[in-house]
Amino acid sequence: KQYIDYLNQEIEFWESKDTNKKLRSIAHYENLKSAKQNFEYALQNINNSYSFRSNMQSSVSYMDSGVLYSKTKLARVLLGHIDRSTNFFDGFRCGILNSKTSSVGSDADAHEGFLAALAYREVYKKYISYSENTIKEFQENAEKASQNYADLNQSYVAAFHEQQQRIEQITKQTNEHLTELDQKSAQQYADADNRLVEMEKLYREKLRLEEPAKYWDKMDKEYKAKATGWLIASAFLAAAIVGGLVAFLIFVPEIFSEEYHWFDNLKNSAILTVIASILIYMLRLTVKMTTSSYHLSRDAKERNNLSYFYLALIEKGAVSDKERALILNALFSRSDTGLLKGDAAPSMPTNVSDIVEILK
Repeated sequence: KQYIDYLNQEIEFWESKDTNKKLRSIAHYENLKSAKQNFEYALQNINNSYSFRSNMQSSVSYMDSGVLYSKTKLARVLLGHIDRSTNFFDGFRCGILNSKTSSVGSDADAHEGFLAALAYREVYKKYISYSENTIKEFQENAEKASQNYADLNQSYVAAFHEQQQRIEQITKQTNEHLTELDQKSAQQYADADNRLVEMEKLYREKLRLEEPAKYWDKMDKEYKAKATGWLIASAFLAAAIVGGLVAFLIFVPEIFSEEYHWFDNLKNSAILTVIASILIYMLRLTVKMTTSSYHLSRDAKERNNLSYFYLALIEKGAVSDKERALILNALFSRSDTGLLKGDAAPSMPTNVSDIVEILK
């Protein structure tokens, strides 16, 4: 398609520009027509390999014999003299081809055409020389550019290898940091899990001791209130006993008079002794109740404080299973009321070193 388009374009150009057919011999217009005709024959015989190949070779042979391309400088020069005579172009052709003809010396137009061709050849030589210098300069510039490219490429390769080494180093450091971070994260997670287990254990212990602690705090307040009541009762009873004895001795002394029979005196003494003994026993009982209440209040307060102290020790991980058993035994043993002999007191560690170890 490109070949036939080229042929049609050239044929159309020379037919439109050279209407008087002055330049067709120089342009080899007939070669264009024959090349096109043989090419069309080749297309018609495309299924016959022999005919196709023969026609294509003929078409190319006509083109090889020489045609003047319409885009060349020579074509533009010839078109600039399109109004001259045919002899002018005959002389021009002789000058271009460096051939001789008898008409060049006898015909003025042919002579002018010959001189125009010689002038064109000089211009062409200068153009060729300029082109050669330009090509040489271009080659030199190309060689410099190639050398610069080689140097640049070498620098780039060195920089690339250096950058690649740097990237590998950064990758290695990043992997090391990630590994270290993973180890630290795993350790932190493990510590957090252990801490969570400890917190859960502490929370369970807190739940176990929270209600007893509240109970001991409540009992502390109740025992204090009872102790205060028994103290008031003891004071009132003691004052009543003392006051009654004083009043009895002051206002009723005659019951021990010598005028009475000894039996009456003995009887009165026995009655007074019984009354006094009962009152003193009641006073002693109220005092014991007061003392017992204060004792139980202090015991409840100590148990309450010990429970929170035990929770603080657990939070810091300072309690072993053996020490935990000792403390729980002290917290939940029977309380000594102080009313009966042999009442069991809270069982506490008797070894001082155990207490010091717990505190540590």
